[in-house]
Amino acid sequence: NHFSDGSIDGTNDTKSLVTQFNDDTKIIVTTIQKLNTAIHKDRYRKQMERFKNERMVFIFDECHRSQFGDTHQRIKDYFEDVQMFGFTGTPIFADNAVRNERGKRTTKELFGECLHKYVITD
Repeated sequence: NHFSDGSIDGTNDTKSLVTQFNDDTKIIVTTIQKLNTAIHKDRYRKQMERFKNERMVFIFDECHRSQFGDTHQRIKDYFEDVQMFGFTGTPIFADNAVRNERGKRTTKELFGECLHKYVITD
């Protein structure tokens, strides 16, 4: 919003997220937890149904922390035509992956090939 006032809408709760999906908001900033609730809970499911096949882009910041459990998979399975990008300063590689109920997974397995790398001196 510093760049263009009103260009990004944040969400205070899941209800406002679902409202923004259904109005003309182009860029929404929210949490993975609110998005998960919007597609998973019965009270929002009907309003979110029409977006299952919509072409969208999801950008996840700090993706090394939030993307390795059921929530990521649920979002990935629900939306059929989305492009997902994950930003992280500490990607998960095979040698530092931690096993959970889904096994040992890496950032590459979740998001595909790395598009860009840099080091702090850059």
